[in-house]
Amino acid sequence: MFAWPVGGSNNYISYEFGQNGHLGTDISTRGQTGISALAAADGTIIQAGWHDHRFSYGNYIIVDHGGGLRTLYAHLNQ
Repeated sequence: MFAWPVGGSNNYISYEFGQNGHLGTDISTRGQTGISALAAADGTIIQAGWHDHRFSYGNYIIVDHGGGLRTLYAHLNQ
């Protein structure tokens, strides 16, 4: 159902869901800039902003895909 949410080439999963208690999947762009984050499926943006906490997401977007499914895109440049 979900597509790969990062444009560009040479990106990879740098931290897997569940790895050492990690609650997400991190995708590295190997330092490339200007790479687009794409919604993994059709949906509606329900929240976007800046998260500044102990384990900060930085710039983030939450997309609601319906049926109780939501995706969080974090550590974004803008």
